Amino acid sequence: MAGCERLRSGATPEQKATWYRGAIQRMDKLLDKKTRIRVREMCACSLTPFRLKPMERLRQANPKLDDFLAAVQESRLMGAEVKRRGNKVHVRFGTQWCVCHAIRASKEPVSVTYCHCCKGYLMGLLQAAFGEPVKMGVIETHISGGKDCRFVFYPTRMMLRPTPDRPLAAS
Repeated sequence: MAGCERLRSGATPEQKATWYRGAIQRMDKLLDKKTRIRVREMCACSLTPFRLKPMERLRQANPKLDDFLAAVQESRLMGAEVKRRGNKVHVRFGTQWCVCHAIRASKEPVSVTYCHCCKGYLMGLLQAAFGEPVKMGVIETHISGGKDCRFVFYPTRMMLRPTPDRPLAAS
């Protein structure tokens, strides 16, 4: 990733955003979609016990999916809106800007590839809550030209209908 050494101290937010935008353009050109999405998911920030433990506690206290989602909505751990629509859960950050400090200063739209790190963050929170991998998608993001940052979570059948014999995620 040529040029990253210049991003250390002294680089402006605009210079950092320009470098990241170029890096994502190179990823889009050189990597297949599955690989670049996985790389960006692994770049998720803020997946610390400070954020993961509250999700685990909310799930323990709310074994029914709808109750859990209401508690997550109230906590705002996943943004401004967490709403179930049928067998999908929609997540909306509800900001008027990109929440990522590394790219928000970009003067031009950035490929949605970049935003799979935010999706990875949400996936990490949900995996902590459910104790199993989750599927998610990106609907739209500010930095890629959308009106908001919106994601969709696809709960498994087991998540939709927890039963007494299905243990919840361990704390």
